Amino acid sequence: MATALDLRHRQIKELVEPGQTNVKYSPGGLIDIEYAVQYLQLLHGHRYPELRTPNTLEALRALGQSGVLPPDKVTALSDSYLFFRLLIDGLRIVRGNAKDLV
Repeated sequence: MATALDLRHRQIKELVEPGQTNVKYSPGGLIDIEYAVQYLQLLHGHRYPELRTPNTLEALRALGQSGVLPPDKVTALSDSYLFFRLLIDGLRIVRGNAKDLV
């Protein structure tokens, strides 16, 4: 876990410009949701095989169905994940590239 946190801190330092908000890499962004889900998959996947999916939304549903996460947390994380995905896609369309999701 310490290595994952070190990586996350390095991503913030190297990929987020000071004073800017990066939808994907800023604290609380898309990556934090994905990392939280992946951590829970690693922690509970041995007990609940349905958690073993590469799809974040499917994993969130499985985390709720297995009781690992309460329904309100599943809803909040799923809604936030979908919002960030739509925002990132919109920025890519407007800018014509996937660089600097600010």
